[in-house]
Amino acid sequence: MATKLKVKMVERDYTQGSLADAVGISNTSMSQIVREKTVPNLILAMKIAKKLDSTVEELWGHLLED
Repeated sequence: MATKLKVKMVERDYTQGSLADAVGISNTSMSQIVREKTVPNLILAMKIAKKLDSTVEELWGHLLED
């Protein structure tokens, strides 16, 4: 199942590496975020969301569900 983050990356023509470069993190760190092995801190989540013309809630809101 594709995450909202993966879908937005495809829609905005970002590769994992290009998005990592755009927000100033390593490709390895971005891989962990994309695979939902880790959750970015608020500032990084906001940077990613901005690059993808999205919101933090849209990309990670599902993590708040019970």
